[in-house]
Amino acid sequence: MTKKHTWSLDSTDAKIYLQNLLDNIPDVLYFKDRKSQFKLLNDTCIKKHGFSDMNEAIGKSDADVFTDEHALQALKDEQDIIESGEPVTGIEERETWPDGSVTWVSTTKMPLRDQDGSVIGTFGISRDITAKKEAELLAAAYANEIKRLKDAMEEDVRMAGELQKAFFPTQYPVFPPGVAPDKSRLDIAHFNQSSGIVGGDLCSIKRISKHEAGILLCDVMGHGVRAALGTAIIRSLVEELSPIETEPGGFLTHMNSRICPIFRQSKDLMFITAIYIIIDTLSGKFRFASAGHPMPLLHSNRVNPTGIPSNAPQNPALALIEDFQYETIERMLDPGDLLLLYTDGTYETCNANNEQYGVYQMKQILSANSEKPVSDILECILADMRNYSGEATFEDDVCMVGLKWMG
Repeated sequence: MTKKHTWSLDSTDAKIYLQNLLDNIPDVLYFKDRKSQFKLLNDTCIKKHGFSDMNEAIGKSDADVFTDEHALQALKDEQDIIESGEPVTGIEERETWPDGSVTWVSTTKMPLRDQDGSVIGTFGISRDITAKKEAELLAAAYANEIKRLKDAMEEDVRMAGELQKAFFPTQYPVFPPGVAPDKSRLDIAHFNQSSGIVGGDLCSIKRISKHEAGILLCDVMGHGVRAALGTAIIRSLVEELSPIETEPGGFLTHMNSRICPIFRQSKDLMFITAIYIIIDTLSGKFRFASAGHPMPLLHSNRVNPTGIPSNAPQNPALALIEDFQYETIERMLDPGDLLLLYTDGTYETCNANNEQYGVYQMKQILSANSEKPVSDILECILADMRNYSGEATFEDDVCMVGLKWMG
């Protein structure tokens, strides 16, 4: 064990060194006896504690300076040091003063020993860290407030997500009315999964007459709350327009004229791709109009099906051109023909190499499973998408509607 060098206080050099330390160190420096009464202080400590000089300070303790809250804790700490002989280093102390003010210091306290090694008191050095600590406490308060606001916003978004689920179908119309679903002329199913708590995809499947169904699928630009607000607007317009607009082109034209003034109030560009189909379940005739939306996929047993024209016009999305007139396209289905409507998040699903799933792969799965019920076909597509991406969820909102005319 290395022997410590001991200075004699009678040594001239030791007195010079100690005096220089007391006179020049900007931190608080003090020595106390076993009763935690001051024996020696530097000028910084004398001024901080409000003593006029050293003589006034001698024999005083923290109880003469601080409130009981701090004085009693400091006394306990010092008595523990005297008892154990072990120092405490770098502790943060909260100093409370009689005038109600609070300061903070970083303190190291050591046992004070005589030449024989016996503990005769304590000594310590404290550095004021009030500004730093107040900044930390303020930052913590800001962080807590931000967390509170974030939690409140997340709760609002969660509730919005629950409400948005009500926009989607919970059951499907049957044709003719009153028959069991497995006897309906139209087998229909949908799938929706948002990339976040709320999303920008929406589908509506409604009976618009005893023998006709109206199906809308749309995709609001972007993600999250802004896109979700767009779906709420669309939802309200569907309820208003579907009973009065019997042509898909007129339906989208009317919807576009209503949406444009609303969306243009925002300084940011917003638009909606949409497709609206009306299918006559008696004849198999279907009419549709598209507003910048991906064209449906058709699976037919015919060699040359005429369901979806390859040269269908690429109309602009909703909310881009206010007076645009959307055209209705009319085609026929044969019994067993299958239509798949989808949003771009479906075919844009990527694998680990950032390669898109693509429409062609969707066609392949559609054809391979065309004899199954529509709900099972959608499950097959989703399983293939998840296998392709390696993920259970998708980066973009995904929505699909499948319908098969049974004849």
